[in-house]
Amino acid sequence: MSGAHRLTRATLEPLTLDQKFTLLADRRRRTLVFVLGEVADPVSIGGLGERLVAREEPESALDQSALDDVELELHHVHVPKLAAHDVLEYDAESGVVSRGPRFERVHSWLESVDER
Repeated sequence: MSGAHRLTRATLEPLTLDQKFTLLADRRRRTLVFVLGEVADPVSIGGLGERLVAREEPESALDQSALDDVELELHHVHVPKLAAHDVLEYDAESGVVSRGPRFERVHSWLESVDER
């Protein structure tokens, strides 16, 4: 997103409760928000994929095939959905993900209702 068109938290309408539930209905998407809250910003899709696999299956060895599947799912499904709602920013060319203008609000809300 270019600097001239960059949205800030102050200029964004808050997500409705229904939007939050829809956006965060998928467990992997919720985990992605938690992981992005724990890592240095920005991070590569590969780095997010490794952390997601490690978090979802902490006892198993890192399987390259499973990691590839997770990275594809992140690239094509979860990251674009969160980016469309300004929770994340994603540069598909470089494969870099960073926190978007709505990230802190969504992350904070998700922590308050966390099922972990």
